[in-house]
Amino acid sequence: MTEPTLRAPGWMGAAFAAVGALLALYFVADAWGDRDRVEETTLQLMRELEEKHRKASHHAAFRTQFLEERELLAHLVQRLPSHFDPPAMEKNLRDLATQSGVEIVALPFEKESIKEFYGEMGASVVLQGSLPAITIFLDGFARQNPLRSVALVKLERANDTGILRASVIVAYYRYMEDDP
Repeated sequence: MTEPTLRAPGWMGAAFAAVGALLALYFVADAWGDRDRVEETTLQLMRELEEKHRKASHHAAFRTQFLEERELLAHLVQRLPSHFDPPAMEKNLRDLATQSGVEIVALPFEKESIKEFYGEMGASVVLQGSLPAITIFLDGFARQNPLRSVALVKLERANDTGILRASVIVAYYRYMEDDP
């Protein structure tokens, strides 16, 4: 006696085979997509690991650079006053002008402007004197503490005797701790 077998008619078998093949193709394509996504994630993680390893291997150099910059900042903060004193600033400029042999014709101070961590106050100094005397004044000004800068120097002839008029825009800086 032979065992009965279950067989679908010919067209149904072909349909089942086609559906099975399509499902197999779908699963293979999905597996390839998963493999590509895992490969991309692995590459990204490897790049991140290499970057972190690079940073970790240069930690000593970064620390040295940080300490040098901290020292530079501490020196800069030492050179900055905590407040502006316009009368003292004016007296200092007039004393320097007298020592340099120049005359201050005008000296208006501007209002203080607040930056991120420092304040800045400008002044427009109009000097009159010889070129060497004006140069001595500017050199003395640039060398003084606290920190300050010369933003602009404009020279013109004041008269026919060789006297020059110098319009100088200067800036004073101060360190702002907590007060604006």
